Amino acid sequence: MISFIVIGMNESKNLKRCFDSIQSSINRLEKKHKTEVIFVDSDSIDNSVEIAQNHKTVNKIFRISGEINSAIARNVGVEYSKGDILFLIDGDMEIYPTFTEKIFRNKTHRLFYPFITGELVDINIRSNKKDLRNKKILNKSYYSFITGGIFIIERRLWIKNNGMDIRFKRGQDRDFSFSLSLKGIKVLRINSIICNHYHNPYHQRERFFETVIGGYEKYTGLFIRKYLLRSFYTWYFMIRKEYTAIILFALILFTIFFKIGGLMLIYLILIIIRTILHKHKFSILSPIHRIINDFIFLVSIFFFYPSKDKIYNTEIVK
Repeated sequence: MISFIVIGMNESKNLKRCFDSIQSSINRLEKKHKTEVIFVDSDSIDNSVEIAQNHKTVNKIFRISGEINSAIARNVGVEYSKGDILFLIDGDMEIYPTFTEKIFRNKTHRLFYPFITGELVDINIRSNKKDLRNKKILNKSYYSFITGGIFIIERRLWIKNNGMDIRFKRGQDRDFSFSLSLKGIKVLRINSIICNHYHNPYHQRERFFETVIGGYEKYTGLFIRKYLLRSFYTWYFMIRKEYTAIILFALILFTIFFKIGGLMLIYLILIIIRTILHKHKFSILSPIHRIINDFIFLVSIFFFYPSKDKIYNTEIVK
């Protein structure tokens, strides 16, 4: 059985499209596989639950509340699922129906690889502009340490990894896939588009305040600290993604110990260069966002220790 597990919070504008795409995927499987569709709602204040209740393809609905995040939502969805194959999806995504046909061995119910994802097409919900996130994947499939918010995995691997680490309010998918890679199972990114992802770009004002106030960058710090001494890739990831924060830390140390003034100007110039080279449209919020994130990242590496014990409730809606 395939368990399609959708999670979401206030995704009423996207859920019907998501459920419709799942139904199309199921239809293309031509009853070769038993399926179930599970929706886990993270205490939405819109009509997300009602949309799920009214959609014929959704079999089970759960509402979680309390100290919740996406990792908890996914764990709850898997806990109440029956499938030996798990298809995990965010509510703001729309599956390409043809993708599902490509992941099984010919004439069998088995995945041809136990942990699979594909490429995402990001769609700006305001401008409707499309952006293929990683163009090189369409040339060939390859194995990766990191996945995103949509992937297919055998249940046995989910159990092997003890589900998702609920300390991560953000980046839980990255942590999950990286943890599995250290156990010898990398995710296979096949050369095909898996979904459309409808979102607000991070440089837009509402998303800026959401990420800054939420302190999402501190979870990158948690990720780095968790794996720093366990994998060379962690160093590569830190240098590639957080090089401005690393340079900021070095400049702070030089300023403190060698009493050299004006070094922060180097950092500010670097921030401006990074912002200009960034692929997204330039905004005055972009360098501010980067500077705040760099400070949050550095502080979180040393001082951010979220609890593994979360208090939350699970309500069975359907």
